[in-house]
Amino acid sequence: MPPMQCDGATEKLLDGGADDLKNLGASSERDADELERQSIAARRRYPILQILCLLGAVFLTILAAYLCGVRLVLVEATSPVRQQPSMVTASPAYDAISSLPLITISEMHTGPDNPYSGAPNPERNELWKHVLQNYNIRVPRTAIAPGASTVHLSDESGDAWVSLSMFHHLHCLDSIRHHIHGSACPSRDSRSDADGFPIHLDHCIDTLRQWIMCQPDLTLRPIVWREDGLSAKANNTIVHQCVNWTALGGWLSEHALHAKQQLIKRPDGQAWDGPYPPPARCGSSAGST
Repeated sequence: MPPMQCDGATEKLLDGGADDLKNLGASSERDADELERQSIAARRRYPILQILCLLGAVFLTILAAYLCGVRLVLVEATSPVRQQPSMVTASPAYDAISSLPLITISEMHTGPDNPYSGAPNPERNELWKHVLQNYNIRVPRTAIAPGASTVHLSDESGDAWVSLSMFHHLHCLDSIRHHIHGSACPSRDSRSDADGFPIHLDHCIDTLRQWIMCQPDLTLRPIVWREDGLSAKANNTIVHQCVNWTALGGWLSEHALHAKQQLIKRPDGQAWDGPYPPPARCGSSAGST
């Protein structure tokens, strides 16, 4: 068979196809080179992106912490629940505090419905004794203000003998209660100031004044007209935000320090019979003021 002959048009078509294949190959090589360059550039940029992502995460964390801190400050500034004062040595008793609403009405302060009101008698005195039963407690020595002197317990626990200030205030109220009624006062103080006023009661009254001004109850008391419409009075039926006394009492019981435990020694090393809650102390002129 004779060899196939191609005319001019066919030869041009074949030559053009060959050129297209060459161009396609060159384009593929350029695309491959471009992909390689992009890959190298991406690898070079990756550490920068990683650093930027890390910095962004750090910034968001700091921002979140700041916003949470601002919220806590606002909550503490507006919350009626008593918080640990920041300028004094931390008291472990704050760990036991929880809030509790207390509704007070004027009728609850006096009369038979209030077991604490009225002249001292064995039943009422026993109630006050129960309130003051955990007057003395033990806490770790580290809870005491640096440099403050205190009595250490003899059981080598490192605990110290302390009392919460609120018990001092309650003791003062109990002393005033006994002095006003002037009957069967457990203890008497014969000292008087220049005006003849009992020194211990003067101390108690001013202690309570200072504390009320230090930690005032800021609950609002609405003013209402009396029935005759000629004068006004405060409405004492209001809700206070109070410490949960049951929760605090549980903490006090766990840390109570009583004489029967025999954990107190005198400076000479001898055992000491105590501590006991202090009795109410009246002036020598109880009942005459």
